[in-house]
Amino acid sequence: MKWKDRLLSSSIPLEYEIAKILSKYNFPVSFDYSYKRFDSDLEKEFSIDIRAIGSYPFSRTSSIKLDIDILIECKYRNPNVSWLFVKDLNKPDYSNFSIKGVIKVIDEFSEYNSTRHSSVMPLSETCLKGIEINTQNGEVHDIGITHGINQLVYCIPPLLKSNIFSSLVGNLADNHPYIICPILVTTADLRLLNPNFSIDMLTKSKSLDDISKEVPFLRMYSDVYPSFEEHCRNTFKDILDLDTQNRFEYFQKLRKYDLMDLKKNRKIISTPKLFMLELQKGIGNDLFRETLVCNFKHFPRLLKELKQEFISIGRGLKKLHYH
Repeated sequence: MKWKDRLLSSSIPLEYEIAKILSKYNFPVSFDYSYKRFDSDLEKEFSIDIRAIGSYPFSRTSSIKLDIDILIECKYRNPNVSWLFVKDLNKPDYSNFSIKGVIKVIDEFSEYNSTRHSSVMPLSETCLKGIEINTQNGEVHDIGITHGINQLVYCIPPLLKSNIFSSLVGNLADNHPYIICPILVTTADLRLLNPNFSIDMLTKSKSLDDISKEVPFLRMYSDVYPSFEEHCRNTFKDILDLDTQNRFEYFQKLRKYDLMDLKKNRKIISTPKLFMLELQKGIGNDLFRETLVCNFKHFPRLLKELKQEFISIGRGLKKLHYH
């Protein structure tokens, strides 16, 4: 029955099941979260499949200390499709992966400093390239993976701008550090090339099992396009004005020193000014280069681990004071 296949390929059933899981873990969801892209003379509207929000300490009776945004793009694939990834082969000193790469903690526009950065699930693999393989019809391409990641990446600057603007004009008591976490979820099996993979091994292989292993989820690094840098620059070029400047300067002065550690007189490297300059240049302090990719069967496990990471970050927040 063709209508079933087409309904499945629409990703609506997958979105519905993911939304149920998020709701179970107390993350309210909305569908088709829209945003504008500013990478050309014409503004274009796009959307991601799901936006889930939450707040630490995940209790209605406790005051909010940390706001959380989980952005999800869904890709349904039939059982014959696998996504094959290339592991990051660089040595640690040369790796582009960063501590804040996937769980993006933004605390520059609040009265708190995040003292704990996420380990981002040490069991998850770090990958630099992915490709889709249909073992039934022989098709091989990366369109679906690239499209899904781009949808998420381009969504982050407009959402981040909205959060920063709220911090600069809203009630100071309501300003919290916030997290943005993008996830590409698919029904395709996720596979990682074996460390000893070679062209000769591929020619002798009879199945993907001979050249790769299955993984539940992974961290994907991808460089941004020049068009994205333009999108980022245009998004943040006019955020500071007379209405926002005073609060911006307040946060700038507040973050000169972390007074919870006066003896060491430790300077805070990330300040609102430096952070904003990077955004206005389209760089974004590596906020846009890492995405989580998860197989749908393992999404509950991933979400459970993410929630523990959020709790750890929330517990590590320290109030800042003037020197």
